[in-house]
Formats: sequence, C-alpha cells, structure tokens
Amino acid sequence: MEPQRRARLLNNQANELVKSGRYHEALQLYMEALRFSPQMPELYYNVGVALAVMERFEEARIALYKSKQLGLDVKAFPVDLYLAFCEAKVDNFEKAKRLVPELSQESEETFTARIEKLLESRNSKHDKENDG
Repeated sequence: MEPQRRARLLNNQANELVKSGRYHEALQLYMEALRFSPQMPELYYNVGVALAVMERFEEARIALYKSKQLGLDVKAFPVDLYLAFCEAKVDNFEKAKRLVPELSQESEETFTARIEKLLESRNSKHDKENDG
C-alpha cells in the first residue's frame, strides 16, 4: 500500500477512535500515520486536537501551528479556535486574542469560556453533518 493511502487509512481509523473518546489510542494511530505522510497538515491538526482534549496544551500548540505551516485549509478546520484555546490554557492570552480578534475585548476567563463554547458548537454541528 502506498504511504499516502496508508496514512489516510490510519487517520480514518484514529478519527473513529476519537468519536468514542479513545484519544490515547487515536493519538498513537495519528503518530503512526505521520511516519507514512509527514507533510499531511490534517494529521497534525488531528494530533493537536487530540492533545488539546487530553490537556497537553503545549504539545497541542506545536502540532496545530505545524498544520497551519503545512497549509491546512483554515476555512475547513477550526485550527485558530483550537490554537486560541491552547494559548489561553498556557496563559498566552495576547497571542490567543490575536487568533480570535472578535473576542479580543473579553476578559481572560470569559475569553476561554467563549472559545470552549464555539468549539463545542462547531464539533456538535460537524458530528450531525457526518451522521447523516
């Protein structure tokens, strides 16, 4: 099997694990997929999201920034929301607020809560779209 195809297969398997809350197992598959396709921005995004959910915010930031560096479609993926969330969680509020300028006037506590709500609503909308 060609490396790119293998990476996509592993990515899809990991995405299924994420849906059932098995983030540690999913992360292992994402990392294995990266061995086959180290320039695939979606993999870094997925790694970043899994790490963020696992509250490994520093590592999540690295993966999410890498996904952007590799050209992730920021209109299709809420990478800036996840980055802002991670930046806020490691007390980089100025950086976080630059990522989501429409919330820049919020207090630090309100900012983080609003980002969480935005991510939750986007994720539940995404789940409904993919269930149908």
